[in-house]
Amino acid sequence: MNVKNIFYFLIYLILNPKYSIYLFSGIANEYIQYKWLQKYNIKTFIDVGANKGMIFKVINMMFPQANIYAFEPIPVEYNSLLRKTKKDNIIIEPYAISNVNGNFTFYINDFNPASSLLQLSDIGAQKHKFLKNVNSIDVKTMTLDEYFKDKSLEKNVLLKIDVQGAEQLVLEGGQKILQDIDIIILEISYIPIYENSCSFDDIYKILSTYDFIYSGSIRESEYYPIFKLKTQENCIFLKKSIYDNYIDNYLI
Repeated sequence: MNVKNIFYFLIYLILNPKYSIYLFSGIANEYIQYKWLQKYNIKTFIDVGANKGMIFKVINMMFPQANIYAFEPIPVEYNSLLRKTKKDNIIIEPYAISNVNGNFTFYINDFNPASSLLQLSDIGAQKHKFLKNVNSIDVKTMTLDEYFKDKSLEKNVLLKIDVQGAEQLVLEGGQKILQDIDIIILEISYIPIYENSCSFDDIYKILSTYDFIYSGSIRESEYYPIFKLKTQENCIFLKKSIYDNYIDNYLI
């Protein structure tokens, strides 16, 4: 958060003091961002691109009985998650989820949440100069369909994808499992920060064929009005049955 955003965040907490308790666990912002999920009784959470695990910690807090599968290929983050996560319902895996099983180059940025299977584009380097320092490593890739082929997913199933432009690759490798997923939250960039990155249209076309309906977006860590177009957002897609139920409840 920048200074202005921190100021507005503190005002938000003053006006909503019940969320202040989450400051001590370091997930206050993420809890506020995802609290709308509480009505959906999540039983399975798939976290593709877990990084420091902030989101699956929130989901575990909201739904302590949910089974959580978290995927994080950056070694330092994966090892940190293993050390800090001691719950039987949370499984941490070191794979980069993609559309093929194998070994591929992964590009680790100094700002590691920006790391990706895709290389930074010229536009990305110009737009975000702090992302320029990149090292490459070999990682094992796996598809969602391969990983979950022998696993039964208890519904409702929430899939979160944050893989820096490679979201389409994740979906292409999960054509079977998409039939069992109820809610998808994925970060989509509106400008090509990475080479061969997918667009909103690419994602929309894929998910529409699986009966998902685009239902809005979450603007990450923002507590003050912004009057300009965003370069990326966390987009929400609801399976039609979930969407219809949401509409029915909304209209009551």
